[in-house]
Amino acid sequence: MKRRDFLKTTSAITSLAAMGGMASLGTIPMATAAIDAGNGQKWYRGALHTHTVWSDGDALPEVVVSMFKELGYDFVALTDHNTFASYEYWREINPQIQAAIDQAKKRGDPIFGDVRETKATVDGKEETKQELRLATFEELSRQYDQTGEFLLIPSEELSRSGKSTDGRGTSIHANIFNITKPIPRAEGELPTEKGIREEIRRLQQVGMDEKRLVAVQLNHPTWVWFDNRAEEIAAVDEVTLLEPYNLTPTTNRLGTKEHESADRVWDIVTTLRIASDRKPVFATATDDSHNYRDFGGSASPPGRGWVMVRSVELTTEAILTALLAGDFYASSGVILKTCEFDSKTKKLMVEIDPKSDTKYTIQFIGTKKDCPLDYEDVPAPNKDGTPGRPNRKYNAGIGEVLQKVEGTKAEYTVTNEWYVRARIVSDRTMASAPTGECTVEEAWTQPVF
Repeated sequence: MKRRDFLKTTSAITSLAAMGGMASLGTIPMATAAIDAGNGQKWYRGALHTHTVWSDGDALPEVVVSMFKELGYDFVALTDHNTFASYEYWREINPQIQAAIDQAKKRGDPIFGDVRETKATVDGKEETKQELRLATFEELSRQYDQTGEFLLIPSEELSRSGKSTDGRGTSIHANIFNITKPIPRAEGELPTEKGIREEIRRLQQVGMDEKRLVAVQLNHPTWVWFDNRAEEIAAVDEVTLLEPYNLTPTTNRLGTKEHESADRVWDIVTTLRIASDRKPVFATATDDSHNYRDFGGSASPPGRGWVMVRSVELTTEAILTALLAGDFYASSGVILKTCEFDSKTKKLMVEIDPKSDTKYTIQFIGTKKDCPLDYEDVPAPNKDGTPGRPNRKYNAGIGEVLQKVEGTKAEYTVTNEWYVRARIVSDRTMASAPTGECTVEEAWTQPVF
């Protein structure tokens, strides 16, 4: 399999100071504008996993969109749980909603929805309550979309229940991008591999039925407790986008003694796919943002993780086409000046746009073709310490570090590897680093071969 030469960029990053009407976001990186990628293309910074008060986020959608714009994102997918903001939805103005309203007013953001009073009888007494109509996607798009400057992608996060081989319940979450109406949640538990396959197919069918391009991302494979195993994901060819770099504090990205890290899950999936002449999986980084007033380590605020997508234009179809082709890299703060793969010479070249007083290590990671793909099943506990289903531990040569370079520029020639990818690690602490997870700024390129 061959992929066209990809990922070439020059960039500039500035720091974001305090925003008017709210607490400072500190040193969360802010891009100044879409970055020229040559050949009439640009790099666009995007958020692929966000939540508002339409589901379990704590801010009005007007605030969420405004905040991402202020952070320098070029496109945002609002992915509320099992719903899409295409209809009239009223929420009682309880303390949570009132706090969201107060935040919007303090920031000076518009509030599109009306307020109404409702009456209800509770324990024989009539009570009056107030409700807020939440802004719809159409209202948000009219207000914030700017041709070539900023784009909202209509999206939704779907969740369904799975069941592991030992009968334990598991969670399967997937985002679908470019929809026109809410997609209902699928009911009924299925074995995890079958559940992943049926859910991805179900969401892809939406695009086929409506004759529109959609993309589907399988979310946080190691959440809640390593629910989606590498071999289960690898077996489902329909999975093209995977979110190993979900930068919230509860995704178990680092793994445990018995469980693979999220990084290694991606390497195992990639190896099993490419070694059997099947298409690779491309990895994304996201905020999975829920919290827009609390930027502490135990919260899930915006600005931790994103994708940098190379595209000819800032439209939904162009962005999704690039994502599905793997023409992007993922980042939690590191910006690349150059990332280029020459399909003729098989040379992968990476150069960082460095920040002052920051050291960088470029790791080229891959699996050699003579590496055995054997594994053993080892006992693994559930989150509560009780015995869980065994975990499959693969050969250590899968996803090994092939070369390590200290500095801002390096290259690697693919020879006898199934694939090679680059991971760039800095010594600079992430803005609002998640508690218990990786805390330094990084970047990840897609596998080449």
